[in-house]
Amino acid sequence: VSGTDANAVMRISSTTVGAKAWELQASGVTSGTFGIFNATDAPAAPRMSITPAGNVGIGTNVPTARLMVSSTGGDGVSIVDTTSPYMHLRRDAANEWFMVAAAVGANRLEYRPGNIGNPSVLTLTTAGATSVSGTFTSAGALTVSAGGANITGNTQINGGTFNVAAGLASLNGGAAVGGTLSVSQLATFNAGASVTAGGINVVGNSAIAGAVGITGATTIAGNLTITAGNTLTTPTINGAFTHSGGHLTGGGAGFEINTYGAYKTTSDRRYKKNIKDLDGQTDLINQIMTHSYNYIEDKKDLTHFGVIAQEIETLFPNLVSRSPNGYLNVNYPELIPVVIKGLQESNARISELEKQIGILESRLSKLEEKNNF
Repeated sequence: VSGTDANAVMRISSTTVGAKAWELQASGVTSGTFGIFNATDAPAAPRMSITPAGNVGIGTNVPTARLMVSSTGGDGVSIVDTTSPYMHLRRDAANEWFMVAAAVGANRLEYRPGNIGNPSVLTLTTAGATSVSGTFTSAGALTVSAGGANITGNTQINGGTFNVAAGLASLNGGAAVGGTLSVSQLATFNAGASVTAGGINVVGNSAIAGAVGITGATTIAGNLTITAGNTLTTPTINGAFTHSGGHLTGGGAGFEINTYGAYKTTSDRRYKKNIKDLDGQTDLINQIMTHSYNYIEDKKDLTHFGVIAQEIETLFPNLVSRSPNGYLNVNYPELIPVVIKGLQESNARISELEKQIGILESRLSKLEEKNNF
């Protein structure tokens, strides 16, 4: 079939009433595109086209890519295979990827480099979980909205925010966050992990184990457990540290918290109720026994000064708490107001005694003057 007009056309139709009619068109010298059109529509609607450059279009007669799908009705591209359908993307022998819909275990989408039989480096499941194998780099915000985040190995999140909106976050080994880490539930930091620049914000409980570096403002609302073990490796937090609510628990003999600034406790009157003055603290303070001691598990065998929780519990039971392992802890900071009140009461007694001594000295002086006459 040939034609001298703009398009050479072959028309295929049926005599059946309402049947569709199709046209095969070879465009003129301008484009040279071969197309298949639905001739029933007015004007004829393009369904598939092939350009002289080899571009294939579906829904368009001017494809600008090797395969271009155009639709205005919200239709997509469907690849159906009852085993493991996949899409193969290849630039050259060193850069090719297989995107596989795997059905082993939980249904998931896998990105496999090089060969379809290679392990996945990025996996997305139908439940919303994401798994990354290897080095993961994010220069912007990373958000995990459900299912939690477990990062193991050399993971870099440079700038932006790592936000776990619902679930758990676990950073292990060389995992590093270069911006702000925000976690809504439980955050776990194991040895080698680091958070730089933005610090961390955890609304929930946190656990830090080993040498973990955190730089920037750090806020934890909930329980914070820091486990150092017997090697005296301690987390380092450079910047403002805020711990509101819950407990701060340190594990291992010789556990330390070192700061170049001040460790502050929220004490605003607006947070408090049932405010009462302390009194009668001097007698209780006199009963506090102070000791020097060494921790059994401390390999450095350092000498410490302090009190014994069981002894303090008999005097100030509200300043002693019990850890999940059954061992007792003393709230040392709240002993300070007790000591302050005891000093005030002692100073008041000393002032009263000095006053009485002054009166007695005055009387004695008068008696001596009288006897001299």
